Amino acid sequence: MDEVIIEGLSLKAVIGVHDWERAFAQRLAADVVMAVDTSAPAASDALGDAVDYAAIADRLRTVAEASECLLDRAARRAAGRGRARGGSR
Repeated sequence: MDEVIIEGLSLKAVIGVHDWERAFAQRLAADVVMAVDTSAPAASDALGDAVDYAAIADRLRTVAEASECLLDRAARRAAGRGRARGGSR
């Protein structure tokens, strides 16, 4: 497995412990590290075999925007979404 990193991903989410924190979406910056099997794209050099970073970033934004919970839970949901869709960990 190789590591794929997305640094400084900008997200908005309703998170927090107190009601006043959850009154509006907060801007978050996330660094995402994924374990990815890159053997197929490395062997084929085909774009269709490569990790679609934009799609992963979009899915993470969608999960974050739909969250109204603690940051810990939003992160867990985002990680679970990545595994379910692309097999990345």
